[in-house]
Amino acid sequence: MTSTRVAAAARAGERRLRVAMFSPVAPIRSGISAYLADLLPLLPEVWDIDVFTDVDVEPDPRGLARVGSPAPCFPHPEFGARNAAEPYDLNVYQVGNSTARTYMLEYVTEHPGLLVLHDGVIHPGRIGAATAAGTIQQYRKITETCRGDIGRAVGHLVAGGLGGPAIYSTFPMCEDLVGASLATAMHGELACGWLRGLVPSARVVSLAHWRSVDVADDLRAAWRHRLGDPDDVVVGSFGNIGPERRLDRALYALADIDTGRLWRLAVVGSVDERLGLAALAAELGIGDRVRWYEGLGDADFVAVMAAVDLAINLRYPPARASSGVLHQLLQLGVPTLISDVVHWREYPEEAVARIPPGPDEVEDKSLRVSLARWIVNPKARAAAARAGRDWAARHISPQRMRETYVEAVEEALGAAASGRQGSGSL
Repeated sequence: MTSTRVAAAARAGERRLRVAMFSPVAPIRSGISAYLADLLPLLPEVWDIDVFTDVDVEPDPRGLARVGSPAPCFPHPEFGARNAAEPYDLNVYQVGNSTARTYMLEYVTEHPGLLVLHDGVIHPGRIGAATAAGTIQQYRKITETCRGDIGRAVGHLVAGGLGGPAIYSTFPMCEDLVGASLATAMHGELACGWLRGLVPSARVVSLAHWRSVDVADDLRAAWRHRLGDPDDVVVGSFGNIGPERRLDRALYALADIDTGRLWRLAVVGSVDERLGLAALAAELGIGDRVRWYEGLGDADFVAVMAAVDLAINLRYPPARASSGVLHQLLQLGVPTLISDVVHWREYPEEAVARIPPGPDEVEDKSLRVSLARWIVNPKARAAAARAGRDWAARHISPQRMRETYVEAVEEALGAAASGRQGSGSL
């Protein structure tokens, strides 16, 4: 066995590694930048981690915390020179469906490493970036690489303006990146099973998705007082709102609920103005019961989560993504309504209410029934809270997140040591 293979065989968590971590960082408002802030302190101290991020960003050291001192952070164009001067043992790519961060995808294919897919469906980001840059022909090459003749037809349709959620969900366009990578990780075994079916030859590893929920009691109490009276039942929606969050359907459902208990809705995050949700709430006669909070810092964001009685976290069409928000809610013991999508069926029935996606009348009825049950029944909410906290303690603890990251890094290093770079090639 060569010295390289001996080194790769050693447990990754016990030996010094130089790791290049590609990710958005605070103060960039991104679920992945918040995720990175939780992740970095958990990774083994013997790993020397350099973070590579967007250009023209002044990183917040609090989002780069490690034991001792923050991880060094550089604009991504500096990677080439730093890697040439002292090669990294492994590159780790935190990839989501962001048009702003498609620069990262070139590194994924040119410098294969561990690909962490926060969204399995990255088709919208890729066509959005190609459209903005005027590189539609390059996009069409990507679709053909991912899906052959079918991909060629899909690229033709989308380039002609006929794209949309149905096509994007059916053709995720991550296959070329998975095929180029030493290993690919997703959050949750069900998501990984989907990816293995999509690229059968790929090395796929499941990660635990823990998120911090630390909050001061006085801050939580202050937000509870701000959100409503003590007897009100406060419903929360957390994270940026686009059409896939189905908040319009939730507004229709809430407007139809007459239980004798006064509910309030707190929408925390930016809202796509094109959806006209504030106007819809006013039209439905519930505008005074909905409050909108945009731009909250992390501490206040978690404090509002801890202050609500239940939450709505719908996602349809799905991007095959884990939800950091949902995992925070489960840790906090907040009963949550979720879309009934396959990769979210790992959560216990007692902790969540599954809402079948569309048609609208079916979804609306399910939303009304589930919301009304939890609004009027504090015992049912308490049982759901216990089930959520118990599941989270077993499956998404900080220790599990660290362990699964070490396993994923070992898998990637093992692929490199055995000469199986690009083992998932299409």
